[in-house]
Amino acid sequence: MPPGALRLWPISLAFLALVAADAVGTSFLPVHARGLAVLWPGLGPAAAASLSVACFWLAVAAAQLTVPRWLPEREHDGLMRAALSAVSLALAASAVVPWAELLIVCRMVAGFGYGVAMILAQDTLLRAYPASARTQASAFYLSLFFGGSVTGTVAGGLLASAIGAGPTLAVGAGLAAVALVPVAWMPSFREARRPPGNLAPLLRNPGFIGLVGLAAIPSRLLISAFLYYLLPLYLHDQGVGSGQAGWVLMVYGVTLAALATPLGRMIDRRGQPFTFTLLGLIGSGVALAALLLGGGGIGAAVTAVALLGLAQALGMAPQVTLLFAATQREMAQAGRARLLGLFRVGERLGLFLGPLLAGGLLPWAGYAGTLQALTIFILLAAGGFAAVYAASRKPAVETEA
Repeated sequence: MPPGALRLWPISLAFLALVAADAVGTSFLPVHARGLAVLWPGLGPAAAASLSVACFWLAVAAAQLTVPRWLPEREHDGLMRAALSAVSLALAASAVVPWAELLIVCRMVAGFGYGVAMILAQDTLLRAYPASARTQASAFYLSLFFGGSVTGTVAGGLLASAIGAGPTLAVGAGLAAVALVPVAWMPSFREARRPPGNLAPLLRNPGFIGLVGLAAIPSRLLISAFLYYLLPLYLHDQGVGSGQAGWVLMVYGVTLAALATPLGRMIDRRGQPFTFTLLGLIGSGVALAALLLGGGGIGAAVTAVALLGLAQALGMAPQVTLLFAATQREMAQAGRARLLGLFRVGERLGLFLGPLLAGGLLPWAGYAGTLQALTIFILLAAGGFAAVYAASRKPAVETEA
């Protein structure tokens, strides 16, 4: 652990509770949205289901794209309180809205608050860890995220089976409010305001473009398309209840939360973030292929989810290390929080596009055809990522930033 690690407990508990609060709807939200009435006749059930997931991540991306406007010269603890309050109120409203359009708006409000909290949590952790342990800092963040995700997904699935979707979302709203308590002990910190940096060199940086376009976006697109959209619908259509679906989805979070930190230490010791990012992309394709080759069913679904968790544990955390290695000059000019925010925007763009892509393919390709398309996509992205980094021949690819 880094020096002063004990000071991380307030942000860690608050972020863990926030993730758990929003995750209560993971196992049933697309199904719930699909069953709500609509105000606009052009919004069909499939579109309502996909937009309830996609628009949440679009709002997360908007929060992270606007980091220079809301972060500098403001106390982090005050921003965290505002973010948690927004998520709590949005979840409370989601519990009672009768129309799909209003649910989508509520998810967007929650997404913006969620995005603010994500940036604050990761920035706090990165400031606490030394430069030589950035993969470990990112891995600890992922452990918190997926620890909360596991807890919320399982609890939400069980609660929804017992009391219904609306009351379960209300429980999530209460948990997000409880997350405000540890914020009182957050150390005070303000990010200095920097003059606007010229980001044009960043867009000409092949390391950054390759990392975002061929690793960050594809890996997150796969997660949201499969884990947050296709799998809940698939399990529901197979007659699996929300409680059991929650247990299946939990396998992903448990695998990633258990492996992210030890794998992060190993990757830092070996100094090979590129290699493990590439392995994560390839492993994600293997995970979807396992469901296809396994013939469907809940057993094949569990295997696919576990393999996806392992692949993401290998490939997700080292992406931040690659970001620092590829953008040292740009980060010195624009600041860590802004560059990290732009990188996170790329990730959230993938999370936004995933349900839309899967939702567009599903009606005519079915579950098998959609999974095949996603498998081919992620493997092509892995090949492109390897080619870009091989062509750039940057010595920082396999070293610490």
